Amino acid sequence: MSESWVALINLPHEREESLTAILVALGVRVHRIRARATSVSTSSADLEAAPPALIFLPVEEYDRCRAVLRGFAVQGSRAAAVLLTPSVLTAEGLRTQMHYDVLNVIPDALWDDPGCLANTVRGLVFPHEMFDIRRFLPDAAVVERFTIASLVQKQQVAEEVMALAKPFAVAQNRLRDLGLIIIELINNAFFHSFRDGGGEAKYSPPFFSGLEDEESVLLEVAMNDAAIALAVEDNRGTLDPHEVLKYLRRQTSGAGIYDSHGRGFYLISSIADHLSVCLTPGQKARVVAVNHGGAGPRIGSLNFFVSP
Repeated sequence: MSESWVALINLPHEREESLTAILVALGVRVHRIRARATSVSTSSADLEAAPPALIFLPVEEYDRCRAVLRGFAVQGSRAAAVLLTPSVLTAEGLRTQMHYDVLNVIPDALWDDPGCLANTVRGLVFPHEMFDIRRFLPDAAVVERFTIASLVQKQQVAEEVMALAKPFAVAQNRLRDLGLIIIELINNAFFHSFRDGGGEAKYSPPFFSGLEDEESVLLEVAMNDAAIALAVEDNRGTLDPHEVLKYLRRQTSGAGIYDSHGRGFYLISSIADHLSVCLTPGQKARVVAVNHGGAGPRIGSLNFFVSP
């Protein structure tokens, strides 16, 4: 990424300053761009040499700058857009993401948590780093890792993690929430990650006994008195971010009230303070849920960190 650059298009001054400081600290070149509907105001030769790796712009500017965004494409490549929005994970917000085919948004609430904002931006720049749970909780007092291959192990691990969390202040009045997050994260991995020869889900709850030898689901937990991070990883990487957004929109809009599946991410997102998907397609997928127990704002955000 240090060879590439990031475009900040028509951002408010304060937002622009904050993002610039984070990106420069990461060794990323930044261009602050004032764009009109059909042209870009900048003298940088980089705009012609290669597209930006990321483009940050306010959601209300997207339509007005469509021609400018298309102009950044070089040899068919398209930079990943990141929208600045008032809120996230609402029916309207998810509709906007899907309409623009944008995976990542930065809601207003995230700016009130500078550490989480910086970590989110870093993940967008260096997505492979987000497979390290300490990226989400650098000063963790406890880090544990578990392998889960059956429903019995799922329940045992959930109980063990809840016992580990109980002494920490963050877990007070939140143990039931933590248990639900663990169960839903593991269920998602069991029943949505592994596919049969036809590409369909390989396992379903009524008929599931356990994973085969070459299949793996891992749970990592990091915790201290301020926060708990839970990460569940599979070794398939079949998770589709667009499907996640589709099901989230169905649930938030009420359209999916009678759906027989697709509720897991919605349940987790309604409980967790931050939710992240770390993905290397075809290799591995990791879903990370962070709860800070009231020590900071409940952002209710979802970000996708996708490695090539």
